[in-house]
Amino acid sequence: MIALHSRCRRLLRPLPLGITFAALSIWLAAPATFAQQYSSSNEFHQAVETLVQDQGPNQGPNQGGYSRQGYSYHHENSPVQHIAIEVGGGLNRPLGNTRSFATWGGNFTVGGGWNFNKEFAVLAEWQILDNKIPGAYLADVGVPGGHIHTWGLTLEPTYYINGSGSLGGYIFGGGGFYRRVTTFTVPSTQQVCYYFCYYQNVNIPVAHYSSNQGGANFGAGVTWKAFGPDSSTKIYAEARYIWVNSPKTNVFGTPDGTESFFPITVGLRW
Repeated sequence: MIALHSRCRRLLRPLPLGITFAALSIWLAAPATFAQQYSSSNEFHQAVETLVQDQGPNQGPNQGGYSRQGYSYHHENSPVQHIAIEVGGGLNRPLGNTRSFATWGGNFTVGGGWNFNKEFAVLAEWQILDNKIPGAYLADVGVPGGHIHTWGLTLEPTYYINGSGSLGGYIFGGGGFYRRVTTFTVPSTQQVCYYFCYYQNVNIPVAHYSSNQGGANFGAGVTWKAFGPDSSTKIYAEARYIWVNSPKTNVFGTPDGTESFFPITVGLRW
């Protein structure tokens, strides 16, 4: 029994040394294995990031991935980008026969519509022309003052000419409904009271007549992206020719006839 115990002790004596050597080998090999796995993980993430970034200058917007080019393409073609708005004002000059019953005046224009692409749009436009009446015409009627308001509601197909940089241009033409209202006035002194009362001279309407008719217009303009080349807001200046098929005579029997104007308008377009 004693001899068997002594033999077992001799066999187990090298075991602690072997266990220590094996543990040391595992400890030395683990960092290299971990580093290799970590490096592979980094390469995988870099590959994924490369896939979701830009696909290069020749990559189309719909050829896979979530590239910034593809996102920009869809953003530029969102419904908001297709909405067209304009607002402006300026002067208008009567032409031809119109100068016999209207003088220089002002205009105000507002419109909205749809940009089908970068070159073509259609806008619904409301424009009002405000003109005074010449003294000779007023003398024939027998009143001291008056004015003419002509407003139109028209459709305006517009073709844009995209220039270089911030400058551009456009041409347009359209037509629709026009209404003309002629008002005659006489001066009067009236008392006005707010915090205190005072007298002021005003023009009181004494007679008017109106007519509804069709008309057409065409013109051209220039645009300037004053707020940067990437801005959708543009300052514009345009000139147009307007023809309105007004009646030849009015209720007073004086001749009028068709109207024609040359408005010059400055404003903003989006």
